[in-house]
Amino acid sequence: MQNSARSTRRNRIHPVQPALFAYRCGMTLIHRIPALPKIIGMCIITIRTFVSTYNRVTYTAADRIVWLHALAYGIVTAACFILAQTPVRHLRKLLFVPVMGMIITLFRMITLFPFLSLNMAELPEGLLYTVRFFITTCAALVFFETTSRRELQDALEQVESVFRRIIPPLRRVPAALSVSIAIGFIPEIFSMWNTIILAAAARIPSDRRLPPFRRIAVICQELSALLSCMIARAEETRKAVLNRF
Repeated sequence: MQNSARSTRRNRIHPVQPALFAYRCGMTLIHRIPALPKIIGMCIITIRTFVSTYNRVTYTAADRIVWLHALAYGIVTAACFILAQTPVRHLRKLLFVPVMGMIITLFRMITLFPFLSLNMAELPEGLLYTVRFFITTCAALVFFETTSRRELQDALEQVESVFRRIIPPLRRVPAALSVSIAIGFIPEIFSMWNTIILAAAARIPSDRRLPPFRRIAVICQELSALLSCMIARAEETRKAVLNRF
């Protein structure tokens, strides 16, 4: 009974959550859009969000037009987020984006010579990078949650068939399959990471706090397990592809 209660308490603390970028079944407007237009749209949002040049004039993060540009694509991404009926709680999975942005901004601001100081002029650029990174990551979240791997591969094969008619030697290269497998590994990485985190939590009592160095060692072991699992998964995929051809 005690073990059962402890297991139940641990499951409440570490509930099983869908992995980041995992496909979510649905019949929303974004789900019904073919994969190829969604790929093109995501690429446009990703590229244009980071572009800050207009009519051969380059703007910096201190210019208002750059922030208005990012805001415009942020609104487009938010509209797609709503139309895809993506749960708001999924935004918690993207907390690593502002954290990484703050860390990068801090490193950009630190000046070591002639003495240690903070260069506040780098703050707008770091904040702009964080906002852009968050917008493009949200766009990727909507794309992966509304596009299955089968749909992605079919869309890439359509593009590949066009190029194969133009360039016949490309028929010997399974580019669409390779790219779809590579992109499909992105949600698998996060899914595997969730599994490893839950497995590690099951081996550590919920009422026990690890010392900092021990916690760092556990994180290193988790990353090592993730690398080993992904290498094994890649090898299985490689053999499956070789058996197909």
